[in-house]
Amino acid sequence: MRRKKIPTYIFSNTNELAVGHIRRSYPFFSGFDGYILSYQHQAMKPQARLYEVVEEMTKRREAEIIYLDDRAENIAAGAERGWRVILQETPERSRAALKKVGLLD
Repeated sequence: MRRKKIPTYIFSNTNELAVGHIRRSYPFFSGFDGYILSYQHQAMKPQARLYEVVEEMTKRREAEIIYLDDRAENIAAGAERGWRVILQETPERSRAALKKVGLLD
């Protein structure tokens, strides 16, 4: 995604302690353009308010957003907003879905 200059965001139900651990342990975590973290917005997926925050932060709407998540109820909430959604079941399936929409070669 970086080569194509496509902005990427972390959109997560999490808490401050977990994010601190992830930031210290996994350097890749600092490579995103933004972070929408549930504890910072007092809402959790699949609550609509958190999806609204994604749209506000990214300045994108509907099919401009491609959303991967491993929980069907979270994907359903994104799909209701017109987002293109991918249910993360296996890395291979997610890669294939991203290739299909032209984001991976």
